[in-house]
Amino acid sequence: MNDGKFEVLVFKKLDLINILKTLKGEVELDSDFVDVVQTTEVDIEAEKPIDFQVDGEYYGRVQKLHAHIIPNAIKIAVGT
Repeated sequence: MNDGKFEVLVFKKLDLINILKTLKGEVELDSDFVDVVQTTEVDIEAEKPIDFQVDGEYYGRVQKLHAHIIPNAIKIAVGT
């Protein structure tokens, strides 16, 4: 997919079981538990350092995070 956007999952309440189920695809997105926002850029600021993961990889404990799309930053060749 190359729509120039990424998705931000916003969990409405901290519930480890439902967070894990969401990441495994077992909870419907845009539910009472989680919202999905598609964007090209996001700034996130928490009251205190919290754990972040970006694209499935652990990013670390941070208080502020800025993420944005870099168009055409990587090219992948796929053989047939």
